[in-house]
Formats: sequence, C-alpha cells, structure tokens
Amino acid sequence: MKNPSYFLISLLCLCSVFSCKNDEIGNTLQPEQDKIIVEADTFHLSVTSYDELAVIPLKIRYDTLLLGAYQDQTFGSTYAEILAQVNCPINYEFPKREDITNESLRLSIYYKGITGYTKTPFKLKVYRMTEKLIYSESYNSGIDIEHYCDKTELLGETPTPISLDTETGVININLNKKLLDELMNAPASAYASSDAFTDFFKGLYLTTEEYGLSTMLYVYKINMQLTYEYPSPTGTDSKIEVAVNYPASKEVRQVNHIETANTIVTHDSVQHIQVPAATLAKITVPLQRMREQMSEKISGKKMNVNSALTNIEVAAIDTTQFTPPPHMLMIKETEFKKFFEENRIHDGITSILGEYNSSSNSYTFNLSSYLSQEFKNGTEEDEMVLAPVSAIYGSNGIQSVDHALKLRAMTIRTGKNPHSPLRVSVVYSGF
Repeated sequence: MKNPSYFLISLLCLCSVFSCKNDEIGNTLQPEQDKIIVEADTFHLSVTSYDELAVIPLKIRYDTLLLGAYQDQTFGSTYAEILAQVNCPINYEFPKREDITNESLRLSIYYKGITGYTKTPFKLKVYRMTEKLIYSESYNSGIDIEHYCDKTELLGETPTPISLDTETGVININLNKKLLDELMNAPASAYASSDAFTDFFKGLYLTTEEYGLSTMLYVYKINMQLTYEYPSPTGTDSKIEVAVNYPASKEVRQVNHIETANTIVTHDSVQHIQVPAATLAKITVPLQRMREQMSEKISGKKMNVNSALTNIEVAAIDTTQFTPPPHMLMIKETEFKKFFEENRIHDGITSILGEYNSSSNSYTFNLSSYLSQEFKNGTEEDEMVLAPVSAIYGSNGIQSVDHALKLRAMTIRTGKNPHSPLRVSVVYSGF
C-alpha cells in the first residue's frame, strides 16, 4: 500500500494547479472594461501669501485680548491695543454724596500668559473713548482708533515703566477724579441698562506707547472698581466699605486693534505665517491638471479618490517665544470669512482641519473628500487659505473652530522647496 501522506500531498498539488488554471481562465474571461485600475500620483502645490486679515473681523472674546507689542527680527513687529466698554451694576444707587469718604477709582488688567520678556519696561496708558462701539457690529483688527478716541483725556497711567515679574498677574492703574465724580453723580437713567451706561460712558482705550515694545500680554479680565466708605446706619462711628464693579463683560463690546509691520524677506521655497492679523498662506490646487492626468491613467473610467494626503511641513519656528498651534485649518478662500462669522465647523470638503505632529514637525490634511467634490464640480483651479486656529473641545470632540488669537509665527515649505516640496499624494481607482 502506498504511503497515505504521499498520496495527500500529491492531491493538494493537483488541486493547486487546477485552481491556478481556473484563475487564469477567469482573468481571460473578464472583460477589460470591467477591471478595476488602482493608481497613485503626487502633485506639487504652489504657495503664496494671504494678507487680508486686517480687514476680516476677528472673533475676539472679552477674555481673550492682546495688549502690548512684540518685535521679532524675522517676522517684524506686532502692536495690540484694546477698546473696551465696561458694564455697570444695574439700577445701582449711591448714598448721599456728603456722606461718602475715601472714594477712589481703579482699573485692573488681569493677564495670563506673555510672549516676550517680563523684565523689560512696560507702561500702560488709559484714555477715554469718545465714540461708542455698537454691540451688534463686527469689528476687524484694523479698526480706526482715531474714530473712537482722540486722546484728549488721559484717564490714568502706570506712574513709571513697570516690570512684569511673572506670566500671570494684574496691573492696577488709578483713574482720575473727574471720571470718579461722573460715575457717582450720574443720573439714575445711566444705570438702567448696559446699553444706557455705554451711552453715558463710552469706554476705555488701553495702549502701550513709549514702552512695552518687547512684551505681549494675553488679557483675560478687565475691571474698573469704584470704592468708597459711608457711615454705618447703626449710628456708631464705624464706616461701611463698598466696592462697585464695572467689568468689561460679555454684555458689552471689547475690540482689539492690531497692527503689524513686516520685515519678512520672502523666498519662493518657503512661506511665512503670522497671526493674529498679519499673514497667512494661500495654497493653489491645480485641479484640472490633476483630474486630466489621473483620468488618463485609469483610461477614462469612473474615478474614486481613495486617499489624498498632504503634509504642511514647518521649516523653522522660534520655540522660545512661538509654540506651534495644535491645529491648522485649510479652507476655501471663498468661504474663509463666512466660516468664522457663521460659527461653522470643518466639514472635510470646504474646510479641512490638520493636527500638529511634533515628531514630524508637520500638519497632516486629508483632501480626499475635497478633491472628489471639486472633480465633480469641474473646478479648474482652487485656492485654499491655511490658517492657525484654536479648536475648542466638547464631550463629542471638537465643537468649534475659531481664529488663533495668541501670537504665532512660523515658516512652512512651499511646492518649490528643494529639500521637501509641498505636495499632495493621491491614491485613486477607476472602475
């Protein structure tokens, strides 16, 4: 009797040969037009600067305000000032003026974070605003300060240039007696509502003029406080101390005036990005060239974009002062302004969010849905704005994307960079 294991091996080999023959027959029988073709291509992307930020309203919140100035030898200078309305205690009434003693008025500016140097001289001046901000209006960072403040009335200033000992603290400034008297002698109607009070007192203009050219503060709270004493109603000699607060709250408007003076030397191989209100990158996507080349490779079959990845590589960054933002947004230029005004969230088609990877020092974007849509639309060429953003997380992930309001600056590689050109790598199929 033959060895059973030998018989089993022979049977398996025979089945294998028969299977291969069947596969070959199947391939032969399958029509050429039914075959799925899979291809891969890489396309370089051109990059230019986008300089329209000064005319686009920034979504400034009352707890995210910049104040000061910072100079950088690569990126130039950034100056930030604040126009701030303050709220009042609604329907507040002061005691009789003749009973009041030890009255004072103080402005407190609270900051949490600094770009620059804490030990350099820093001097603040506070002026009275002469024109009211409209709560319902959007204001851009290029707002005309002279329209809202003529600098004829200085309300207060730091008596001498100060040094900021830490990155978190408060700056206190005593305001003049004229404003104090106005607040205490105001008619009851001025305290009837927030809107009535801002009609009565237009607000504060905060600026750093002669000093503070190496320090940018991130202000999270502004409060004006009026304190006074009056006799105790018990008839004793004791005094009652009272503090009346006028906060720059969310019920009234605050606006950042931001100016940049660029000294950047441009090169085709790199593009500089600086926020807020300075320069972003604009990426041109050659959609028609991509579509034609890809369509030719798949013999005109119906196209499906399986993957389209691009890495925005950071060529240089001064990490001693500028930390890379955790996220960047690549968004169609035509949708850029509306995206922030209408509180949109990224959809992967008109706006794509990229996350920073510290290992590769780059941001990765998936453009597959975007390319699929634009190929269907027949778009010949498209321009995408690349912007640092602040992503706010909720219980279900990212719930909103806003302008990056902290001072950021970096240099990215373009499509003409000899070391590593900006490109999109596409894997696609035709069927």
